[in-house]
Amino acid sequence: MLEAIRVIAAGPALREVRPAVRLPAITDREQEVLLLVAEGLSNAKIVRRLHIEPGTAKTHVAHLLTKLDARDPWSW
Repeated sequence: MLEAIRVIAAGPALREVRPAVRLPAITDREQEVLLLVAEGLSNAKIVRRLHIEPGTAKTHVAHLLTKLDARDPWSW
């Protein structure tokens, strides 16, 4: 018991904190698309909002599905 008190009194021990799961790198643009999908926007609305081509929006969504190991955007 005395040893436990000494350890606590000595202050916090330095300890490396690691995330339990390593998250995939998501680009800034993919993050923008992800937020818009989360708001419920369709690809067509994302295209208009971000001023990008439809194929580009589909590519971003496809990359996000792969990186997040999801089958469709509704599973996010």
